[in-house]
Parts: sequence; structure tokens; C-alpha cells
Amino acid sequence: MFKSGLGTIKGITAKLELKDGAKGKFCKARPVPYAFQESVEAEYDRLEAEGIVEKVEFSDCATSMVRVPKASGATRSCGDYAMTVNSKLNVQHYPIPLPEDVVVKLRGDQRFTKLDLTNAYQQLPLDPMSQSYVTINTHRGLYRYKRLPFGIASSPAICQRTMDIIPQGLDIVASI
Repeated sequence: MFKSGLGTIKGITAKLELKDGAKGKFCKARPVPYAFQESVEAEYDRLEAEGIVEKVEFSDCATSMVRVPKASGATRSCGDYAMTVNSKLNVQHYPIPLPEDVVVKLRGDQRFTKLDLTNAYQQLPLDPMSQSYVTINTHRGLYRYKRLPFGIASSPAICQRTMDIIPQGLDIVASI
């Protein structure tokens, strides 16, 4: 039986590496329309309760929060990292397999399992130094991510690499 809530990947920590001499930037919070404030606040309450973010009083760098509406009416919170850390990152690259390659690899097998990780990035802990680069400035104050956030240029590569590491040693496994 699975526990409810967001899981945490054990034994692997994401790390963001800045270019030499790169410095943080502090951006002010963008206003959130009153009609969306309740859903944004509910999202930050959830993120804080699940240990994905923590409220902080001060930060040398912070990015503005961007509200991304979900089909369910809920809100996904992202940082506008293009304005801050993405241009200063040594972006990690990692190959993401093509769906056709996965189909060929699994051809002839008779049993399949599909695992779809909800908020996969946010299941991956972020090392303490990297956490200082991913503070979000919201209408409620500053929140620092403790897990890998959406919107970071390296997040897809870090996540795919992690999904390839976890099943190592198992035969006929493909992750995409």
C-alpha cells in the first residue's frame, strides 16, 4: 500500500552548479490577481506541509513566482528562473530516450508496469547549497525550495538521470 502525499527519492540529491563568478539576483514579487490568490495560497500551504518549500525571512537571491493553472483548477507554482538562475547555471545535459526506442527495447515482453510519478522533480531532494538559488518571491513572502523545482533548466536532465539510476541492475527496464 502506498502512503498518500508526495514521496521522496532516497539516496540521490540534485545539485545545481553555477558558472564561475555568477551572482544571484533578487526580483520583487509579482502581484497575484485576487481571483487566484486562494489557489496560490493553497498551493504554498501544500508545498510547505509536504516539505517541498520552507518559508524564509531573507535571501540574497529570489525569483518571481509564476502561477501556472492546471486543468483541475488548481495552481502549479513555478519560479521565473529565466530571469535569475537559469542564465547563470552550468546546465547539465542528459539524453532523454525517444518513445520509439523504449518500444523497441520492450518488444516481445508480456508484462508491463507503468509508473507515473506525480510532481517527479519535487520528489528529488536538493542539496543545501543549491537551495539558496531557488528562493521564490511571492505575495506571501519568500519560500525556498528544498526539492528540485519546476522551471530550472537542468531539472529535466537531473530527473531523467535519476530515473535511469534507480532501476539499474534490473533487466528490461526503460524510463522516459
